[in-house]
Amino acid sequence: MAAAMTVRVGPAGGLRTLQSARLCWRNLRYFLHFLARHLAVPHTPEQLRAQHLHDFVADRTCRARPAYGLVDVEHVVQVLRCPPLHGAIEPAVLQAAPTRTAVSVRPRSPQPGYSDGELHRLLVAAREHVNVVRARIEDSERLLATDPVELDE
Repeated sequence: MAAAMTVRVGPAGGLRTLQSARLCWRNLRYFLHFLARHLAVPHTPEQLRAQHLHDFVADRTCRARPAYGLVDVEHVVQVLRCPPLHGAIEPAVLQAAPTRTAVSVRPRSPQPGYSDGELHRLLVAAREHVNVVRARIEDSERLLATDPVELDE
């Protein structure tokens, strides 16, 4: 597992920040602790079965909100797909993993942009700023028109 984690957080592994590496490590730690509590503890990657992954998915989705639990599982599966684990684990284990389409943390808004209330508040604030700037410009022009020589003093 350590070698696969090294590949995952390495230059070609896809995890670019310290926070993403910590998150991946946290989820991998959850998985290892889960396996240690399992009745049939796999001591080598070859002993890992699809049932272990199914049980881990069930455990994570009941401990966290289902979408977040699936994200945790996805981090673990990405490590399991890294060499040298990928060649040692049965293909059925990786096929048992939930697909990325099943992982949806936040529903997407159908239309991007501001809500009606937000747009109204932004326009009111923008108009107020424009009125202040316009008033300052008018005051400056009036001052310049009165006597430009007095401004030099």
